Amino acid sequence: MKIKNRRFLKKKEIKKLKEEIKDNEIKKILEKGEKFEIVPVEKDFAVIFVDDLPILIISENNKIIPHLAALIYKKLNVEYPFVKVDQGAVKHILNGADVMRPGITDFSEEIHKDDVVIVLEPSKGLPIAVGIALFNSEEIKSMKKGKVIKTIHYYKDNFWNLGIKGLRTKF
Repeated sequence: MKIKNRRFLKKKEIKKLKEEIKDNEIKKILEKGEKFEIVPVEKDFAVIFVDDLPILIISENNKIIPHLAALIYKKLNVEYPFVKVDQGAVKHILNGADVMRPGITDFSEEIHKDDVVIVLEPSKGLPIAVGIALFNSEEIKSMKKGKVIKTIHYYKDNFWNLGIKGLRTKF
């Protein structure tokens, strides 16, 4: 992943970001944060770091996506919809595959098309990926096959590798 230029966010950019965040857990991190950086990367994505921890990914269409490092290391109980997948789907998702309907064992009742969705593994319910819903809950319920979640970020992908360096010594 090629980093274009890393820079600190301006106060007005931080204020705007805080206003756009709807999740209370992430808002708390932003409110306590002292050092805000943005790292634009390839394909019109950017990673937002708060006090050296990657917290958010901003997608090419300005969708705000939580970074897995924030979800895992901060043990955030975020208010995003979720899908839980079976063990057979995990290895594919960890290689970047989109989430397919047959691999889903449980999901939120309130998923809307284009929502950010957290993908959970089956044994402990830990987040392994974050993606965008291609259908709403009712449509997912009636589906038997097909792609349901477009994976944007998954454990140990390039976004993870960008933000995880040095975290083991800090957290």
